[in-house]
Amino acid sequence: MGPFLMPLFLLISGCRGIRNTDNSQKPLVTITTSDTVGIYIKALDLSEDMSRVSTEDDEILLLLYELTTADQPGPLLLSKKMAFDAINTSNELFFTPTMTLSDTRLLLMLIEQDDETEVSVLDPLIKANYRQLIDGFRAMDYIKLEKIIGDDDLLGYKIISEFTMSNQVVTMRGVYKLDKYHYILTISKYD
Repeated sequence: MGPFLMPLFLLISGCRGIRNTDNSQKPLVTITTSDTVGIYIKALDLSEDMSRVSTEDDEILLLLYELTTADQPGPLLLSKKMAFDAINTSNELFFTPTMTLSDTRLLLMLIEQDDETEVSVLDPLIKANYRQLIDGFRAMDYIKLEKIIGDDDLLGYKIISEFTMSNQVVTMRGVYKLDKYHYILTISKYD
């Protein structure tokens, strides 16, 4: 190699391409009244299958809130009760929002209902005690959770801060007291 080619070769071989240095925040959720949101839920492990006195089915309540800028649950956008057992392991639901949600975040909660508490009772309890509920869930403080939502079990929550046309998969898996559970939720937005 000539004396000029060696430095040129070293310079070129050291280039690794242009890095994307855009650190801007990804877009927040926008859902219009002409969109349809689909939620597919698959139970891979029921939370009621470890107890001897269990009914061996899960009565699940799915709640979807708009999350306000103050990190508090805002309007309840969707509530749906479902039952899962060894035969019926999946459910699919669709909804169209009644108002346009622009640049917002969503809060998805999955509750296993032992008490059959009505949504009209749970909703204000969740809104008034949201921080304590999340802190109790993270710490696995069942006493704190029971003080807020009674015998119902919070199986998981997810804050959805970005939403594309492709599917968003949320896994809720764990152990609550003596019951293990595993749910996969696939959320899709259709124009």
